[in-house]
Amino acid sequence: MPPLAFIEKKCHTFCSNHKEHTALSFVEGQIIDILFRNDENGYTVVELDDDGKYLVCVGSMPPVNPGEYVRFYGAMTTHKVYGEQFKVVSMESRMPEGDESIRAYLSGGLFKGIGHALATRIVDAFHEETFHVIENEPERLAEIKGISLAAARRINQTFVEQSSARSAVIDLQKLGLSTKQAMACLEVYGGAAPSIISENPYRMIGSVAGIGFEKADAIAARLDLPNYTALRTENGIRHVLSLEMSSGHTCFPFDMFIGRAAGFLQDSSEHIEDAVHRLVLMGTLSEMEYNGVPAIALYSAHSAEAYDGRRLMELATAQPAIELDMSVVEEILAQDTVLTEEQERAVLSSLSGTVSVVTGGPGTGKTTILKQLITILERSGVKTALAAPTGRAAKRMEQACMRPAQTIHRLLEYGFSKDGEPDSVCRFQRDEENPLEADAVIIDETSMVDIFLLRALLQAVKPGSRLIFTGDADQLPSVGPGNVIKDMIKSRKIT
Repeated sequence: MPPLAFIEKKCHTFCSNHKEHTALSFVEGQIIDILFRNDENGYTVVELDDDGKYLVCVGSMPPVNPGEYVRFYGAMTTHKVYGEQFKVVSMESRMPEGDESIRAYLSGGLFKGIGHALATRIVDAFHEETFHVIENEPERLAEIKGISLAAARRINQTFVEQSSARSAVIDLQKLGLSTKQAMACLEVYGGAAPSIISENPYRMIGSVAGIGFEKADAIAARLDLPNYTALRTENGIRHVLSLEMSSGHTCFPFDMFIGRAAGFLQDSSEHIEDAVHRLVLMGTLSEMEYNGVPAIALYSAHSAEAYDGRRLMELATAQPAIELDMSVVEEILAQDTVLTEEQERAVLSSLSGTVSVVTGGPGTGKTTILKQLITILERSGVKTALAAPTGRAAKRMEQACMRPAQTIHRLLEYGFSKDGEPDSVCRFQRDEENPLEADAVIIDETSMVDIFLLRALLQAVKPGSRLIFTGDADQLPSVGPGNVIKDMIKSRKIT
C-alpha cells in the first residue's frame, strides 16, 4: 500500500496546554527513519515521507518505528541550524499495511535481532497477518529459521509493550494532554495512567513534570467526576498555599487566605472555610497562631519548619565532638596579617559554639573569615565538608577557599534508594541513620536554602559536629519557603 498523501492541513483540534486555544496544523505520512530518540523523555526526530518528499518532525512522542503511518498535530517551525521542521504537539498512528511497510517496521530497530533479512522471512510467511501472529500466536514465529521460541516471546513482549504505551498515550491525549505530558504521565503511573488520571486529574499536580493546577483543573472540568467540586476546592486551596510558599512564606493569615482562595476559585468563603477544616482533619493543612493572628499552612511546610527549629537548638546546645586547642587558634590568628579586629572577633565567635552564622554584605570579608575558619579547623584535626545550594555557588566556594566543595544534594548523596530496581525512589541517602562523617559542615549562600533542604541537612549532621552557615540575608532568597539565614540571625540563639 503506498504511503498516505503527505499533506499539511488546518485542523480544528485544539492544543489543550495553551491558554489560548490555537488551531493546529497536521501532517501525515509514513515514517521513513528515526533520526534521534531520547528514551528518557520521548523526544524524537523522525523523517516523514510523501512519495519522495521528506519532512523532519520533532517532539515528544511514544516509541515509533519506520513503516508506521502517523498524523502529527503541531506547527511548522524554522530551526536556526536544521532549517524547516514540524514541531509535534500530539499524534495519531496506525500500524503499517502491505509487505514492504511491515518489513520496514520490523527491521527498523524496535525489535532486537530483527534485521532486513529476518524481517523479510517473517513477512513472507505471514504477510498481512504478521502483527496478529506476533501479538496473539507468537509461538508460530519459531517456525521461521533464525527465531527461537525464546526470541519469539521477546518479540511478542516488545510488541505488546509498545502497543500498550501507544494506546495509553492516545487515551491521555483524548483527556487533553500533549504527547510530551502524556509521556511524563506514563513515566509516573505506567500503563494505568489513563484510568488514574480519569478518576482524579489533580493527582498529577506535583507528581508529573509540567502539570500544575490549571492544567489538571481544565481536564477535570471536562470529565463527569462525581466528586469534582470537593476535589477542585481542596486542590485549589493547596495550590494557593503553594503559590505563597514559592514567594517564601511558610504560613498565611487565616482570614486573608480564605478571601484569597475564594477569589481564585470563584467560590464562597463559607465553602472554602469548610474545605480548609476538612484538610486540617486530613492532616494536609495545619492551623496555628502567628504573632497572635490565626494562620494556615501546608502541614509539610509547618512540620519542616518546626523540625528545623528544634534540631538547630539540639545541635547548638550539644558539646563539640572535637574540642579546639585554643593555643593553636591563638597562634594561627597571631600569624594572620589579613583579618581586621572585627573579622577576628567573628572567627572566635564562630568557633565558640557548634552552630554559627557568618553573615554580611558584599565586601565585608565573609570569604576571608571562612578561609581562616577552615584553616583552624583542619589544623585542629577537624574533618570538614564544604557545600552550597547550587553547582555555581559550590564552584565559587571551591575557588575561593581552595578546598573541594559540592552541592548540598551531592553532599547528602541524593539519588535512587535502590539503583535499577522498579520500586526505587529518589531520596537523600545521608540521614539520622547514615549521618555525614564530617566533624564540621560549612554551608555557603545559605540565603538560597529553603526549609525542606535545611531539614534534610540537619537530619544528616551528627550531634557534636560543627555547623557553620555563611551568606547575605539580603541576597538571593530561596525559591522554596522560608528565609532560613534571616530567621537564624533574628532568633539570637545561634552565634
